[in-house]
Amino acid sequence: MKEQEQKNLNTQEQLPQQNQDKVKSQNPKTKVIVWSTAGAAIAALSSVASITTVFSSQRKVSFLDKVLQSIKIDVKDKETKTKDDIKTIANFVSSNLDTKLYELVVEEVDGEVNKQPLDKDKPYTTFRTKFAIRNKITKAQSNYKIFEFRDIKPPKEKVELNELGKISENEIDRVNDKVKIEFINFNREQHLASAIAAKDESGKFKHFNIYLKQDNDDALQYEIVNVNVETNDNEAEATFSYQLKVKSIDDEKFISDKLSIKFKDFAIPSTQLTHYLNSLDIKYRDAEKTYLQDAIKEGIIEGTTLSNSNYSLEFESFEKLENEQKVKAKVKITDKNTKESSNLREIEIAGFYDYKKIANEVLNKINFNYTSKDLTFANEINKDLLTNNLVTLDNNRDLAIFDLTYKQENEEDSSKRTNLLVTFKLLNTKTGFKTEEKNYLVSGFKNYLVESELDDYAKTIVLNVEDKENKFAKDIKTFNEIKKETFNDTKYEFNLNDVNISQPVDLETVRVHFSIREIGGKQNIKSSQHFFDIKGFSLPIEKLNQLIENVSITMPSASSTFAYDMWDDIGWNKLTKSQLSDKCEFNTHLVKQIDKDKIKIEFTIKQKNKSLSSNTKIITIENFKVNNLLEEWKYTTYSYNGHQVASLNKFLDSDYKDVTVPSHIDGYAVKKASYLFVNDSYTSKLHTITFSKGIEELENTFLNYLRVEEIILPKTIKKITNGMIGCPNISKLAFYDNIETIDGLIDKYKENINITLKESSITEKKLKLTTNSNLELLTSQNGEKLIKIFNKNNTNNIQELKIVNDIKEIAALALHNLNIKKLSVDNSSKLEKLPSYLLDKTENIEEIDLENAVNLKIIPQSFITSNSLKIVKLPDGLEEVLANAFIYSKNIESINLPTKLKFIGDSAFFGLSNFNFSNEIKKLANIENISNYALGNTKTEKFDLTNLSKLKKINGAAFLNDPFFTHSIKMLILPSHCSSIEIGTKIILDTSELKIYVRGVSSKPNSWSNTWFAGWSESNPTASGKIIWNYNGSNPR
Repeated sequence: MKEQEQKNLNTQEQLPQQNQDKVKSQNPKTKVIVWSTAGAAIAALSSVASITTVFSSQRKVSFLDKVLQSIKIDVKDKETKTKDDIKTIANFVSSNLDTKLYELVVEEVDGEVNKQPLDKDKPYTTFRTKFAIRNKITKAQSNYKIFEFRDIKPPKEKVELNELGKISENEIDRVNDKVKIEFINFNREQHLASAIAAKDESGKFKHFNIYLKQDNDDALQYEIVNVNVETNDNEAEATFSYQLKVKSIDDEKFISDKLSIKFKDFAIPSTQLTHYLNSLDIKYRDAEKTYLQDAIKEGIIEGTTLSNSNYSLEFESFEKLENEQKVKAKVKITDKNTKESSNLREIEIAGFYDYKKIANEVLNKINFNYTSKDLTFANEINKDLLTNNLVTLDNNRDLAIFDLTYKQENEEDSSKRTNLLVTFKLLNTKTGFKTEEKNYLVSGFKNYLVESELDDYAKTIVLNVEDKENKFAKDIKTFNEIKKETFNDTKYEFNLNDVNISQPVDLETVRVHFSIREIGGKQNIKSSQHFFDIKGFSLPIEKLNQLIENVSITMPSASSTFAYDMWDDIGWNKLTKSQLSDKCEFNTHLVKQIDKDKIKIEFTIKQKNKSLSSNTKIITIENFKVNNLLEEWKYTTYSYNGHQVASLNKFLDSDYKDVTVPSHIDGYAVKKASYLFVNDSYTSKLHTITFSKGIEELENTFLNYLRVEEIILPKTIKKITNGMIGCPNISKLAFYDNIETIDGLIDKYKENINITLKESSITEKKLKLTTNSNLELLTSQNGEKLIKIFNKNNTNNIQELKIVNDIKEIAALALHNLNIKKLSVDNSSKLEKLPSYLLDKTENIEEIDLENAVNLKIIPQSFITSNSLKIVKLPDGLEEVLANAFIYSKNIESINLPTKLKFIGDSAFFGLSNFNFSNEIKKLANIENISNYALGNTKTEKFDLTNLSKLKKINGAAFLNDPFFTHSIKMLILPSHCSSIEIGTKIILDTSELKIYVRGVSSKPNSWSNTWFAGWSESNPTASGKIIWNYNGSNPR
């Protein structure tokens, strides 16, 4: 049966979640279990509707009874519930019931399930009750049917009751006990144990009660039974016993064993009091702190703890044993309630305050300290700041420091210098007892250094000067400039009153005298005086000048060496040098030949890796080797890069042979040949002249020298100036392409001259030779400078020579010996510079057209004088025409003056007797200076300077014609700013037809010469009407 019920219960527990119970009230005696969901209610409604059409009400009940018989009901969670826990229908579960149609109803009494007895042997684990079912829709209900329930959880049994019924031994633990014991108007300490067993008239114990805790939920299920007490006065104890029983069950299983609790604090009899007294530990309160002389009875009473507050300790005698430091007494114990008394006990109490022992013990614990000792020297203390720990020690009672003295332990020993040796005793102020003397060492005072230690450190100090290699010792004046390299400036400081800086005589050392003291040390202690030499300063010029005087330079092989082989670095490297300081090196040096057998050496020295130079020292070495005498050559000497060299200037040989020009003569190097071959008309036998290697410059070397046929120049030639002039028989000319400067190579030469330009094998060539028809053009390597045009056929006329675009400069003599009718420049010409005498002795020139030379700013001095020249076209950008530029070119018929022209030089246009400048002069808006004779002897009759607003100066004779010149000037008009124009003497010739109109001033300004015009004087300012001052009219005719 039990297995089947369990099976039914398991089936019930496996129902879906939606079948859980929901409880509602039906009437005062029933509860209904409702299984419902929304879907189940709708289904049940349709089902009931069909049933009601078939069955009668009675048959409905009968059907419901059958359904009730088919279901199983059991207690829900019955393994955890007792019978009393089952109170409502919610405490049951069912199985095999269609919860969509039916609900379960239970029989109730007073709102709880009506539980009827089932098994008299198991009244607490079995019961039965009635259930019915009800249709949820029709509300039809079955008849009640009895269901039995077994194996309900029983009440607590013996083991549990034994645990539940205990009373805790400790009173503080009894708050949670289920069973309580209380004493009623009874103080155990005041009564013998036997008194607790008294009962009242009803037989109930009179002075105690054992009961259940009234606020416990199980109060009605248990009861206390078999209460008893056993007493023992001799032991002053009572044992209380009882049992805890499940209420209303008379069964040994549901009653505890005999439980008990013992109390041992009852009053005791006199025999026990004696025994108690003898066992009692009798003490004197704080005996160890009490002087024997202060001992009293109350100290024993207060020091002895009695177990019962009713007991008192009484004295028969009390005495102090001074020698033994003990108290001796006779005492007994009396119970104040029972009046019981013990026998007398004789006691002795020792351990009183041993002030001698304690004083010596405290003496060994005393330590001293000093306030701010780390800031105080041990020999400079303030007694008031010396502290000790006596007040903080135990047992310091009545003790005081006595006979206190102190001193620094030992100043000479650095390990003891920071210690203070304190000597003292302890005094017991109550007894007058004094301890033996004791020493205490207070360490940690501020340390300091003494002189010997400061001296030791001072010897290790290394001083320096920042960047001293670039400074002079003499410039170090202050200690702020001194760098302390190995100086600990956190511990030491220099005594500035003792610092002195000096410079020893070596000029490169700084000596620092000093003493030091310790920072924070004793101010009256310092080191002795020390000094440190700082070396390695830059050598001053005074030192360098000293050192250079020691230097020796010689040339042991001078007698076998030419002076010209000792030039510059080559010679310097041959010289023997000695006695140069290892700190120095040679700085600059010059080795120059100053005579044919003599050299001069100028040199300086400097410190290594420095730039400051010594003064120059000069050494002369003589007796160098000299060349054999060459009598046919004459020379002069001149300075060449500081060397004395020879310039050959005359050839005396009358023997007409080929000639080699020497490169050395009489101990000199020949660097120049000037006016060497001059004015020789002998032509019967022509010869070759070869210049030796080493000669660098030709200047007017050949002048009208007819006997020369071939000239060969060396690779060393660097410069030629008017090299060969008037030498028409030259048919061969050979030179190298590395000549740096040529200003006038050759004018005349023989027809079909052979020009040879040799390769110099240098990277940057200077010259090139190109051929165009019968013309050979010698130009600079970049083509910008035209040096010479050779016409192979000198008789052929050149109708027009056009200067190509790349040419920027034309050298002197470049166009000489050419029969040119017209000279012009290309449209995009870069020409910037022209030479003087450009077309000198060129008789056929008729036109010069320079209009396209936009970069040309200056017409040079003595540019051309030609009777054949008729047309000149100058570029618009031209700014200056220098002296004699076109002088006496009398047949010029057309020449333009550019508007940007600023300067006209002396006689620049003098003698252009066929040209009238009247219109050209008006255009010169930028002209600033018209020089002497610039426009004299021209065909011009009127010079109108009105528009020359920037004119600053008119030099003397600027417009002056010769007295007998065929043309005369009739009018000169000066501009309105003429007061700021400087005017020189006799600017114009005084003639009978001349009129001078002066704008802007009414008299001669101070900037004009007093002889500016011959007809003017202070007495005749109008020159008899020739000068019209302050003229402001239009241009007169």
